[in-house]
This record gives sequence, C-alpha cells and structure tokens, in this order.
Amino acid sequence: DMPLTLLSSEAFRDRELRRHLAQGLYYGAILILCVFNLLIFLAIGDRAYLYYVLYLGLFGLILFTRDGLSFQYLWPEMPWWNHHSLAFLNLVTIAMSMAFARAFLQLSVYRPRWDRCLRYWAVLLLMLSPVTFLHSSFWLQVSSAMVLLWILVIISLATVQAHQGHPFARYFLLAFLTI
Repeated sequence: DMPLTLLSSEAFRDRELRRHLAQGLYYGAILILCVFNLLIFLAIGDRAYLYYVLYLGLFGLILFTRDGLSFQYLWPEMPWWNHHSLAFLNLVTIAMSMAFARAFLQLSVYRPRWDRCLRYWAVLLLMLSPVTFLHSSFWLQVSSAMVLLWILVIISLATVQAHQGHPFARYFLLAFLTI
C-alpha cells in the first residue's frame, strides 16, 4: 500500500520548506551538542566527553547521509564514497558508542570483564570498517545487525548497572533509550 498525495506547487514548496527547517534545527542541535561537549572535554579532560562527541557526531553523520544530505552538501563529487559510507560509518559509530559507554559507565571499575569484552569488540569493529568497502550491501546488513546487537547489550548492561545503584547508569539508560 503506497499513499499518494497531490499538492499544488505552493503547498509542496511550503511543506518542503518546513521539512528543511526541521532538518536544519535537528542537525544544528546535534552540532551544538558536539561543540558544547567538546568544550567540556577540553576544559576538564574527561575522555567520556570526547567519546560522546565522536559518537554523536558520527551518529549525526549517519542520519545526514541517510537523508541524502551528505551527498548533497559534503561530498557531492564522491558517489563511490556515498554508496559505501553507511556500512563503514555504522561500524565506526558503534565502536565510538562502545568507547563512550565504557567510559561513562566506568566499566573498567564496575564491570572489568565487560569492559575488556567491549574494548576488544570496538577494536574489531574499527579493524573491520575498511573491509566494508569491498562489499557494501553485505556489510550494511552485517553492520545493521551489529547495531541491533549493541543496543540489546548496552541496554541490558546499563539496566543491571542501574539496578545495582551505579550513579550514572539511570541517566545513561534514559538518554540511550530516547535515541
């Protein structure tokens, strides 16, 4: 079932203007959050903020790419990169998300085995990321499955941490579930 809508040129232009404004506000908010957290990192030196900036920036870039805006504004002369970038960005984003989660939840202190496991998993993802250029459609499926697996793992881990009274786990869980 595919809905079909006919609009006058003026109505279409108005709808597109509203859509572009909403996208601009959304991506602007991501950029502001990245800059703000980068400044916090530079001021206090807590690596969790740097990992958050990298994770959020890459996540925003994935969304920007999925909306077709990266090809339009960032790399219009690079169709090959545009075609292959999503699988690569997915794996690198997951790795940065893992680094952020490890640092923010202080897994090296509270869950050292999980910390090691996630560190090795993140390194593996970073090492595999260039391989995604060899067969992008296959790796896009694999990276999408990795995203789902990562979401299940981090929600479970953060939930256990929250139930055991970790001071930041509830905030982490609440923020992660809103994404």
